[in-house]
Amino acid sequence: MVAIIAACAKNRVIGNRGKIPWDIPSDKKRFRKITEGNIVIMGRKTYDDIGKPLCNRMNIVLSKSMNYEDKNLITAGSLKEALFICSTDKRLNDKKVFICGGEKVYSEAIPFSDELYLSVLDSEYEGDVYFPEFDESIYECVYQEYIKEDIPYTFFKYIRRKKSCPKKSSYSI
Repeated sequence: MVAIIAACAKNRVIGNRGKIPWDIPSDKKRFRKITEGNIVIMGRKTYDDIGKPLCNRMNIVLSKSMNYEDKNLITAGSLKEALFICSTDKRLNDKKVFICGGEKVYSEAIPFSDELYLSVLDSEYEGDVYFPEFDESIYECVYQEYIKEDIPYTFFKYIRRKKSCPKKSSYSI
């Protein structure tokens, strides 16, 4: 099972000059809870911003130029390679794959993601990195929750409709 997990502003902004332009503790807590014990694939810039592997998860960083090594960290040259590792490494076979961070990574992942976990802020932000458009007819919204905080947002969970884009295995592209 491959899922995208992201937060974006109403105008789809996810970053500005290499940083997330907001801080929402409840959304970070939800991210930790949903991804714990699973695999998180992230772009190099996202990993560099975090600065260390996420605890209690297998971390896969996408980078063609850097090689990160740690107990719970693997470097892959592409998303396709990362998903291949997830499907062939026996330690990872039964784990859900979450993809987070980076406009390019999200764009590559959307066509074959089984689930989307999206937090959409009520506000618009200036930015230079955007969450890509996706065909909402391919997904069904199965959960929606409005969270009223300092920065209000709506959390959505989408699942891929059965008839769209059949896959050979849960990690294939």
